[in-house]
Amino acid sequence: MDKILKVKGFGEVAVKPEEIAVCLTISQVDKNIQSAISGVELEKRTVIKDAISIGLKKENIIFSGYNVRQEYEYVQNLRKYRGFKVTEIVEIKFAFDTNLLGSLIQTISSHISPVLSVHFLADRKNYEDLLLEKAVKDAESKAKILAKASKTKLKGIKNIFYGVNDEATVSYRQTEGALRSASFNDMSVDDIEFSESVVVEWEIE
Repeated sequence: MDKILKVKGFGEVAVKPEEIAVCLTISQVDKNIQSAISGVELEKRTVIKDAISIGLKKENIIFSGYNVRQEYEYVQNLRKYRGFKVTEIVEIKFAFDTNLLGSLIQTISSHISPVLSVHFLADRKNYEDLLLEKAVKDAESKAKILAKASKTKLKGIKNIFYGVNDEATVSYRQTEGALRSASFNDMSVDDIEFSESVVVEWEIE
């Protein structure tokens, strides 16, 4: 029966963000559902116009579709019907540029005040080879140390197992009504960290 040494190795990389995704939550409440939808559509057209005015394209903008629910409020412990609340999320994605982000926020906030969140992204696929190389090297380094400490020798690799971790992002969230105070031109954005692990089995003497 073969003697096996099983070691887990880790690979990590920290990279600069490559893209920015701005998510705007647009909503309107009205007892007439068509009026609520029309209000959302009007704000969507404003967002599109603002985005194009600073150099972005329609291809940069993604719409989620309507979410409709009945909205209530409580007045002196009594539930009062407000109407239909129509909500849609608009995502604007573009190459990393904090100056462009600042211009987009400033332009949109001069017309509407949606709930806003900003996500700084990087594509994990661009770093998978490096992550695996680092993880395997880490496993190999640990295996050599363990083999030396236990006075045995590594004969060869029998198996390698690995999985993929979730993509990491750095985010910023701005609540409704506070957009005008947001400034991104000189902001410092943290690196995005990716990690990978592998389990390597060595046959040992």
